[in-house]
This record gives sequence, structure tokens and C-alpha cells, in this order.
Amino acid sequence: FSTSLAAVCPALKFADKLAKKHFASSHSDYQKIDTVTPSKEGPELEIPKMLYIWVNLALEAEQKLKTRTIDEGLLQQLNYAKEQIGSLAEFYKDIGHLPFDWE
Repeated sequence: FSTSLAAVCPALKFADKLAKKHFASSHSDYQKIDTVTPSKEGPELEIPKMLYIWVNLALEAEQKLKTRTIDEGLLQQLNYAKEQIGSLAEFYKDIGHLPFDWE
């Protein structure tokens, strides 16, 4: 992100920090990605923490949309979260941190 754009929007500044922290350029840093086990009852699958956060944000937005169907901003937030989940899932599959059949 450009400095001027990040200065205008604090959310972009935060996203830029997250990207620098979690996506390193060297392959050895890929091994350091934090993982989370989402459920004790479910299958033993560890997913990357950033993906887990975006899934939770999307689920929260879907729950809120059940009561507020006309909220356009919330709908955009849900669509953005879904795009991020798709991009992150593809990235983590490519580097081997997710199984290829994960959806």
C-alpha cells in the first residue's frame, strides 16, 4: 500500500501490518505460520490463524444479516470476508498448510 493511502484509512494500515507479519517472502518463514484447532469435537485439523479469523468474521456477519437484511455495509463486509477466505485458502493450499480438498 502507498503511504498516503494507508495514512487515510487506518484499516488499510492494519491490513498492511498483518500482511507483512503473516506472509513472508522466504520459504523458511512459511513454516512459522500460527495454526488453530477450531473445535474439540470436530476432526483434528489445524488451520492457519489468519484464515480462522476471517471465517469467524464471515460467520458473525452472516448471523447479523439474519436480523438486519437491509444492511448494505454488512453485506459488503461479508462479501469481502468471503473473498479473503478464498484467497487465503488458495495460498495456504499452495504452500501445503491446508489439505487440497479443504473447502
